[in-house]
Amino acid sequence: MKTVSHAVSQDSAEHKVVFVATDGLENSSVATFYAHNTVRKIDARAEFAKAKANDMLGSFDGAKIYVLGAAMMPPATHGTRVIRDGYRDPNTLRDLKAFWIDYFKASGANLVEFGEPALLELVSY
Repeated sequence: MKTVSHAVSQDSAEHKVVFVATDGLENSSVATFYAHNTVRKIDARAEFAKAKANDMLGSFDGAKIYVLGAAMMPPATHGTRVIRDGYRDPNTLRDLKAFWIDYFKASGANLVEFGEPALLELVSY
């Protein structure tokens, strides 16, 4: 996201809208939001603190952000039927969204919609 933010901040457009197609599941040497082939329940504040401490924040210059595909993963091949059908715990999704709200706010953007995985709000600018 930091790399993408540089291109957004350098664009001269008055109104900036960014569509981010991602599962939103960080997987790096700093943090991972995966566990046992599914979305891991995270502590949004602790994960945000790690991102900030490791200079991962960007600069989106006031852009509106729409995320498509949050928490989307390939179907599980084991576990309960609910897990195999792609169920995501609402509390886990809430914490994932909270991380990205904090991330984009600190990076100079407004997370307008966090599609889990689809958007429910109309796109506007």
